[in-house]
Amino acid sequence: MSKQVNAVRKEDVSLKLKKILVRARRQVFSELIGPGLPMYTPKGTAILQKIKDYSRELRKEIGYQEVQSPQI
Repeated sequence: MSKQVNAVRKEDVSLKLKKILVRARRQVFSELIGPGLPMYTPKGTAILQKIKDYSRELRKEIGYQEVQSPQI
């Protein structure tokens, strides 16, 4: 592939990623509790759950076993 084709593809991927991130930003806010402590809207929670499920499946495939510690 030519360098021009690769550059165009990278630009397309970058634009798609920006659109996804803009939509995702609307699903999270943090002003109510404090900086760094995100609150998810119902749609944001659904997106987060799908990401967690996908991650869990990938880890399960490679033999990762989950553990859980108490949350303080």
